[in-house]
Formats: sequence, C-alpha cells, structure tokens
Amino acid sequence: MRTAPWLLTAVLGLAACGGEDPVDELADHPEAEQPGEPGSTDPGSAPTGPIPDPSMWRPVSGVARFEGTPPVRRAFNITEGVCLKHHTGDVLTEDYLIADGKVQNVIVFVQRGLPDGMLHPAPDTLFELDQLGCVYDPHVFALRAGQEILLANSDDTAHNVRTASVRRNGTVNANVPPMQRTQKIVFERAEMPVKLVCDIHPWMSSFFGVFDHPYFVVTGADGAFALDPLPPGNYVLRAWHEELGRIDQDVVVTPDGAAALEFVFKAAK
Repeated sequence: MRTAPWLLTAVLGLAACGGEDPVDELADHPEAEQPGEPGSTDPGSAPTGPIPDPSMWRPVSGVARFEGTPPVRRAFNITEGVCLKHHTGDVLTEDYLIADGKVQNVIVFVQRGLPDGMLHPAPDTLFELDQLGCVYDPHVFALRAGQEILLANSDDTAHNVRTASVRRNGTVNANVPPMQRTQKIVFERAEMPVKLVCDIHPWMSSFFGVFDHPYFVVTGADGAFALDPLPPGNYVLRAWHEELGRIDQDVVVTPDGAAALEFVFKAAK
C-alpha cells in the first residue's frame, strides 16, 4: 500500500524483447505532457486538512459529445489472412468512434483537486489487453499505477507490444507469441497518455492512461461517464481524446447532490 496518491518515486524499465528505444510519437501530439508541466497529472495545489465524512461524498457524471460532422474513419490496409479471418469487411480505424453525437473512447479523469491524505491502494484485479484480428482490444483504456496488465494474444501470429512514448515509466517492448496469455507488465507511475504500437503490424495502436487514484473512466458508445463519489471540494476534470484533444472543466462537488458535466468536442478547423 502506498502512503499518498501522488508519491511517485519508482521508474519502471522493462525490455522483454530488446529492440530500439521507443520512438516518441506523442512528442508533437497536442495532449503530450511532461511530468510537472501545467496540466500534467501532478496534483498542483491540492487542498489540505481533514477529509470530509464519506457520507458527504457525491458522484460526478456526464457525457462527451461531438458538435458538427464527425470525421470519416479510414480502412486499414490489412493483407495478412491470419489477421483478416477475425473480421468481416473492412477493418476501420477506431480514432473517431462517434454515433448520434456521442464520443466513445474519451478518458475522463480528475486532473486536480483531490485532498491530500487520501489513500488509493492499487487494485489486485488484472487488466487484460487482448490482440485479436491484429487489433488491440480495447483501443483506449485506463488503469491504476501498480496494476498488472495481461498482454493476451488471441491471434495465430506473433505480436510485440511497445510503448511509443515513455515519460515516466521507462521502456516497454514485449514479444507476445501466438495464442499466449502469460505475459504481464506493470506501470508503476502515473502517466497520461501512453501509446502502444506493434512493430510487426504497424497499423496497430492503443492509447491508455495510468493513474494513482481511482477517479477516471473511459466513455462507451453512449459517450456517458460516471466517476466514483468525491469529497466536497473544487476540482478540475479533464476529458481527453486521441485526436480531438482535451477539455478541462471546473466542477464544485457539494453534499447537496450529484454534479453533471458535458464535454463538447469539435472537429479541428
């Protein structure tokens, strides 16, 4: 059990199969952040003092919407039969999953405002990242620092899982043989976002966030999100999307009722 939610001291350096150092493909990404920068997942001026009684905590929920005409999803140029056998028709990119104005795969999380002294032990549950049809499943996810990730491979072909941008957690470059479900990795420190790629199948990618608190969620097809109850206070919530960027909103949590937010994304001009 760690002693404080933002006490980050360990650096993970894991290189399971060697290879080149990760290419920092997120360096020019509009949401890439260096540790300690304004807007990073460091707590900033978190409030101090006694934490209110849990009976006063309230949830924060809402929806991620898109305004305008959604961008068109492209088709991957996949020619390998071992990959195509799991798909019917074109295999489309998952960067713009937008239906009825609702945005999927948005990571919504508390960026600032958590009181000092809150303890957030990492869960014992295993998070599974599968590779099926030469596509990562899920494409976007989030988990806790210190939580194990199972690198599953449901394909009849080998994959490798490599971090394409590493700012806090060292290097990850792991070979995953066909039909294997034994490889595990752990990210010990908070980092947002991280991109995974497969050098064997260059169209494969996945984005995720690592948090040292439990107040995060990834939107589903309905764009909805709901965070666990928070102590009364002033918070900054962030909604992050791999292509649409990020939106920050202030929210005041009071004992009087649940808070609701709406994050509205727009296409780049």
